[in-house]
Amino acid sequence: MKDKVQSVERAIQILEAFNGDKETLTFTEIMHAVDLPKSTTFRMLQTLIEHGFIAEEAKQYRLGIKLFILGNLVSKNNNLHKVVRPIMEQLGEQSGEFITLNILVDNQRLCIGKVDSKREIQHSVSLGSLLPVYAGSGKVLLASLPDDQIIKILNTTHIEKLTPSTITDIDQIMIEIRNIRAQGYYYSKNERLEGVWSIAAPIRDHRGEVVANISMAGLNMYNNEELLETNKQLLLKAVKQASLLLGCNPRLLV
Repeated sequence: MKDKVQSVERAIQILEAFNGDKETLTFTEIMHAVDLPKSTTFRMLQTLIEHGFIAEEAKQYRLGIKLFILGNLVSKNNNLHKVVRPIMEQLGEQSGEFITLNILVDNQRLCIGKVDSKREIQHSVSLGSLLPVYAGSGKVLLASLPDDQIIKILNTTHIEKLTPSTITDIDQIMIEIRNIRAQGYYYSKNERLEGVWSIAAPIRDHRGEVVANISMAGLNMYNNEELLETNKQLLLKAVKQASLLLGCNPRLLV
């Protein structure tokens, strides 16, 4: 593990050598900038080139297309969070529950924004947490994909029984996916964590495509049918507002 961490640190050193003063660097310039042995620098450069983080042309090195793609993704998600944040805060204020903004990354649910609950005892998720898409509100993100892609993801994912209520059968998960598409939201209870409920709905962009979901979650001890219905309506109103701000056609949100 220590060797792997050291390799990551060295790769970061090489990427940071491109500090903006020059668009391209020679091998010697990189080696001097990172103060690593020649063989180590060469090996790390080749790995970064192989994965698209560095490009080489005529013995000159520059940052690769993979960083451009990742940079655009960060910018896109920052803009998404900036637009949706006020709506999340209002939803948190109205419901008192824990609110998260989530996107699909590497076949997992990534939390990119949150508003903490006002409850004395509360459920929470850390920013940047990667959570399984097959349990809880992650299914809303899965439901935006074609069936064959969902099945491929599920077949290549270790579907773990997180709680006694976790659904692990792919056919049953697909039934729930179709229900999500029909009703426009997903409610789960004890599915990812014992004692926790959640309800989530999708946010659509100007193309009508699902780009994220807003999830509301809390402890079972504070929940009841009447409160659930109220929170569901608040959530559906929130994702509609967010989708309209992102330019979604109102006819797609009926």
